[in-house]
Amino acid sequence: MYKLKFALDKAHELPVSTGKVSPDGTLLATASTDKTIKLWKLQPDGATYWKTLAGHTKGISSVEFSPNSRFLASASDDLTIRIWDLDLAETIQILRGHTYHVTVLKFHHRGSILASGSADENIRIWDLRRAKCMKVLSAHSDPISSLDFSFDGTVIVSGSYDGLIRLFDLETGQCLKTLIYDKSGSSYPVSHVAFSPNSRYISSSSLDGFIRLWDYMNNKVVKTFQNVNGSSVAEKYCLSTGFVTCFEKPLICSGDERGKVLFWDIQSKEIVLQLDTGSHSPVMEVEPISNGKRLMTLCMDGQIRFWESEHE
Repeated sequence: MYKLKFALDKAHELPVSTGKVSPDGTLLATASTDKTIKLWKLQPDGATYWKTLAGHTKGISSVEFSPNSRFLASASDDLTIRIWDLDLAETIQILRGHTYHVTVLKFHHRGSILASGSADENIRIWDLRRAKCMKVLSAHSDPISSLDFSFDGTVIVSGSYDGLIRLFDLETGQCLKTLIYDKSGSSYPVSHVAFSPNSRYISSSSLDGFIRLWDYMNNKVVKTFQNVNGSSVAEKYCLSTGFVTCFEKPLICSGDERGKVLFWDIQSKEIVLQLDTGSHSPVMEVEPISNGKRLMTLCMDGQIRFWESEHE
C-alpha cells in the first residue's frame, strides 16, 4: 500500500523530539533536545537542508506551521513559545505566560490564533496579531498532551495525563464536555486526540494501549482499535494517530512501540496494513500528507521516513 520514498537518518546530533510537514508540502521542520529547529526543503525523492532556527534555551517539544506555511510556532521547556518568520529565519514574537514546560501547539485555520498546552495544566489561546493571550483555560489536573481544533475552528479538544478528554468552546472558553473511559475503574493517561476530518468523531490514544473513536456528541466510544492479537499499541510513549481518506475505505493509522505503523479499517476495526519502518524503536509521529497519499514517520531513534501510496 505504501513504498518508501526516502529517509533522513541524522537530522540532529541529539534526539529528534518532533517533526512536521508544512501544509503546502514543501518544507519539513525537525526539532530536538539540542534547542534548535532545522528546516528541510522537500522534493519527491529527498530532503535538502535549508536553514537552522536557534533561540530557545531548552529542548523543543512541539512545532506547528501556520496554515499558509509562512510561519512556524515552537514550544519549549524554557516556558516560551516562539513564532518564526521562515523567510527571515528570525523570531518575530516570543509568547510568555505558561509556568511550566510548554508541551503542545495547534494553529487555528485562521492563522492569527494559536492554542498552546502545558505541563502547568492550562491551555492558552493566543492572538498573534497582538502577541497577547486572549484566554487561559484551566483545563486539566495533569500535563496536557494533545490539542486539536474542529474543522470549523469553533471547538478545541484537549487530552491530558489525567485521563480526561475535554472540549471547549473557543469563543467563550467554556468547557462543553468531558469524556472519560474508565471501564476498569481507572483512567489511563490520554496521549493523543484528533478530530476526524468531518469533526463528527474524535480519535484518542491512551496508555492502556488502545485507540478509540468517540461519538463525542453522545459521550460514547463507537470503535476500539487494538494491535495484533489484541496486544497494546502503546503503553509507555505518547504516539500520534492520523486519518487516511485517500483510499476507497477510510483508515486510521498510528505508530506502535515496536517500530511499525498500523492501519485499521475504521468500519471493521481490522488491521489492513502493518508498515515496517525498519526501526525497532517507537514510532512517535505519523503524519498523513495529502489525505494519506504520502506519509511522514518519525521514530524515537531519530529515523525520519517518507512514504508514498502505491495506489495513485
